[in-house]
Amino acid sequence: MGKHRALGMENRFLFIVCMLFLFWGCSDYDDTALNDRMNDLEVRLKKLETACEAINGNMAALKTIVEAVNEQDCITGLKEIHAEDGTTVIGYTISFKNNDPITIYHGKSGADGHTPSIGIKKDDDEVYYWTLDGEWLLSAGNKVVAMGQQGTVPQFKIERNATDGNLPYWYISYDDGGTWQPLYRATGEDGTNGDSLFKNVELSADGSKLVITMNDPASTIYEIPTGADVIASFTFIPRYDDGKMSVKYREEDGQFYITAQFKVSPASSAAKIVAEWTASSATPDDKNVMADCTEVITRSPLLASLPVSGVSSDEETEGVVVVEMNIPFELLNKSLAVSVSAKTGSGNIVSSSYIPVNSDGLEEQIAYIPDPRPIPMTKGGLYYSWGDEFNTDGPVNEELWAFEEGFQRGQEPQNYVKGTNNAIVADGRLLLTAKKEHRKNPNYNPNSSDYRENWEYGEYTSASMNGDQRRYFLYGRIEVRAKIDPSSGAFPAVWTCGYNKFWPSNGEIDFMEFYDLKDGAPALTSNFAVGTNTEWVARWNDKFTPLSYYQAKDPDWIKKYHIYRMDWDEKEIKLYVDDDLRNSVKIEDFKNADGSIAFHNPQYMWLNLALKNRGGGISINEEQNIKFEVDYFRVYQKVVDHEKPAQVGNFTAESKGNLVYLNWDSSTDNGAAGLLRYDIYRGGLGSGNFIASTMGTGYVVKDAALNEETTYYVQALDAVGNYSLPGKSEATVTTTEGELHENNLVPDGAMESLGGFEGTWGSVANPTGGIVGKYGEITSKVGEIKFTVNWQPNTTYVIRALVNTNASSFAFDLRNVTGEGLDNQYVKSIIVPDTHGEWMPVKYEFTTTAAVEVEGACSFCNWLDNGVKGKIDNWELYIKE
Repeated sequence: MGKHRALGMENRFLFIVCMLFLFWGCSDYDDTALNDRMNDLEVRLKKLETACEAINGNMAALKTIVEAVNEQDCITGLKEIHAEDGTTVIGYTISFKNNDPITIYHGKSGADGHTPSIGIKKDDDEVYYWTLDGEWLLSAGNKVVAMGQQGTVPQFKIERNATDGNLPYWYISYDDGGTWQPLYRATGEDGTNGDSLFKNVELSADGSKLVITMNDPASTIYEIPTGADVIASFTFIPRYDDGKMSVKYREEDGQFYITAQFKVSPASSAAKIVAEWTASSATPDDKNVMADCTEVITRSPLLASLPVSGVSSDEETEGVVVVEMNIPFELLNKSLAVSVSAKTGSGNIVSSSYIPVNSDGLEEQIAYIPDPRPIPMTKGGLYYSWGDEFNTDGPVNEELWAFEEGFQRGQEPQNYVKGTNNAIVADGRLLLTAKKEHRKNPNYNPNSSDYRENWEYGEYTSASMNGDQRRYFLYGRIEVRAKIDPSSGAFPAVWTCGYNKFWPSNGEIDFMEFYDLKDGAPALTSNFAVGTNTEWVARWNDKFTPLSYYQAKDPDWIKKYHIYRMDWDEKEIKLYVDDDLRNSVKIEDFKNADGSIAFHNPQYMWLNLALKNRGGGISINEEQNIKFEVDYFRVYQKVVDHEKPAQVGNFTAESKGNLVYLNWDSSTDNGAAGLLRYDIYRGGLGSGNFIASTMGTGYVVKDAALNEETTYYVQALDAVGNYSLPGKSEATVTTTEGELHENNLVPDGAMESLGGFEGTWGSVANPTGGIVGKYGEITSKVGEIKFTVNWQPNTTYVIRALVNTNASSFAFDLRNVTGEGLDNQYVKSIIVPDTHGEWMPVKYEFTTTAAVEVEGACSFCNWLDNGVKGKIDNWELYIKE
């Protein structure tokens, strides 16, 4: 039958080829279909060759099976072999007590072609012989012995038969591949005729034996008993369509788990697995159920064990084991596949396949814990610069944080304490704790009228920490991930203050404050504050968002960590809660009352847990604390720059009456951000001592108190908030009464204003008035203020003045200092720097080269028709003493 079908297929194939030849000769022929057909034949031939390899292996396996039956051997281990779908069982690997292991496969029905049906059968002479298609397999007319010392295992192969159109045929060898004889044509319609030895292989219902049904005409059955501890398979049961395991967070212990079900074969082994695991006192790694995982990143497996925390029986389904595995935090962000292994007694270990772990819901799960994932190195086009991950258990890093102590603000009842009693890093987060503790105020002064000093004791302790005098930041994205304790009276805050001025003129930014409003409803705030004309009174731009707003989106919102974020550039500040914009300001529209811009100065971070009784009391006692947990604080900026600008050199301070002239050499900055400006301080650094900022290398203090010794400081600032160290950048001066130099050559009254040049003259004001005198302006376009000077021969002169310019086209022109007598020859021109609209002191020295006294001129001028403005004050020209 099979041979007849094969010949029929050959005739059809030849007919198709002839027809294609005729078609090709009559038209433009497309041979794609023929090529596809030939390719398909090649594919099927390869599949048959693979099947042939399986047959040869299974013939040896069949011999072992018969021996096992005859010797009353038993099976000690079974491992299922699955199809590509991972679930369909297509065979077993069998371990015997006395015989070598074998692998056998289920049969499949083929079509169009013939696959030999092989078997073993005992003849009347009590000898086992091989059968082919139900008949004795003959070699030279003799039956081929299968068992005993004379037993042999025939081999099969598939090759093209040159005598039959070069079609694939089955060949058989009785001498271990020495010689081969053709049997019959092999090619089936799908090329996968399967295993012709074993029709079916399965465990009995009670798991006590393996039942093997042969694919011979008699459907011969072999039954081999299994050992008591044999597990044939341990197969994962998917609960979701994606076929993956899922990670779940357990709030009770703050851990992550995978809970998975496994089908056990035989089913009776499931109860044994659970009982043995439960009764064992061994460590998890030495128990009878184990788990391991691999990170799916490379072809080389990176294996790690997973703790098995529970093994139980499924209450609804017999033969199902439920395994619970703990996932360490450090593995949560990885792409994992997990395998679980089990055994009973002395039986072999049986493992499941590796099952992928679903991480789609991981973001939701991680919301309850400190985020174990690596720092994202970019956010919104900015780069991670610095911060604190709070990953090192123990005290807070005091290189980044300073502590407040005692009572501080707002009549709040907490007594701030430094140290690990109220602020500690543990389990990947900063933990601030407010406690019920009777403690003395470290700043106690009974004679003070300030509550911060005259309160001797406090009944509560807590912690407040900030980065002042540690590290500052200027512009960028700032993120703080934190979890709030909603207990009554809790007042946690994430906020910043500016460096340089006293509050509120230094600028305050509240990423988050949480407390009960007067009506008892808790709310979160997103605020900005700047200074008014009244000391310690702020102008606020505040936004209150009730907690109910967030809980309407997520009932568990308060139990989770959230990201409080500030996006800050030169023009605007935006405050977010989990990417939800809550408030914003335009920086130049939200100034201090004196016109200064608070939010163009560096800021530093605050993290604190205050207490506020708004009528609901404070929920703290000896057994219950209030906590504020901070996962991390991160700074993202345009460039990563940790290098401080160099200290300025040659910093000098000279007084002239109530004017103090400050001058210094430029700083250098090798960092990526670049130098931004210089900040000037009087009497000390920091809040309350700031005078002004300048981009130049000099500044005039105009309101210095007379007859007082004062120390001035200057710090270079780069564009991301790094300050130079103070050190040598300080100078001390004692102011004395005085005016301009007693031998000043700059006259009072009208001066000559020159014309006659191309362009339009701007208005020129004569140098009268000003702070001390000698004041003049060139208010637009070209212009010159000039006076006559009789230059002394070989003499050094000094020019000193205050200048205020908005371009680099201004200069002091010195005529005829060489004595050549040419009125229009500008022998020396001293360029005045662009002061960007700020008053800056300048001082220059020059020496005449004339041999005799000569008449010349000195002028302050601008010769470019560019609409710029320049001012000069306290203009001095005198001979150096």
